[in-house]
Amino acid sequence: MTELRLVAHAATAALRAARCGAGEDDLDPAGRAAAVALPAAALRRPDRVWTSPAPAARQTAAALGHPGAVPEAALADRGWGRWHGTAPADLPVAELAAWVADPAQAPPGGEPLAALRARVDAWLAGRAEEPGRAAAVTHPAVVRAALLAALGLPDAAFARLDVAPLSITVLRRRGTRWALYLPPAH
Repeated sequence: MTELRLVAHAATAALRAARCGAGEDDLDPAGRAAAVALPAAALRRPDRVWTSPAPAARQTAAALGHPGAVPEAALADRGWGRWHGTAPADLPVAELAAWVADPAQAPPGGEPLAALRARVDAWLAGRAEEPGRAAAVTHPAVVRAALLAALGLPDAAFARLDVAPLSITVLRRRGTRWALYLPPAH
């Protein structure tokens, strides 16, 4: 069996301000403290740990006791294009409305949802035959894309999945499919 724990990086000032591309910033003090406080058992001693190359993900991995996590480009945040660093309230109203109405649409100059899904799907497929426990520290958008793939959900479900900082999403692979595993609280 393969078990993959997807960890959303801890909070940054940009994430708290809801700015696009928040993972490119360093963790803020509260985010770093929250990551350090997460029990080591939360990742269940993974055999392998990957991380997005972004500072927030790398710093979260280090705070969780995995400073040697392997950077993986496929775990990078969605490309936000012209919206990078901007809060939704500061975006052109028509652009934001079009994106909210159709989550498959790309932010101007950014990565379309189909491209994000293809990138994450390919990465998940590569993990399918790797037995044991693994963890990946990444971004909320990547976790959401992984859930779409694992559960066979349509693009429209992307906007209905909320992924909090330091949330842990557990996927298990048995046979030919990934399944969402909801572990008991300890």
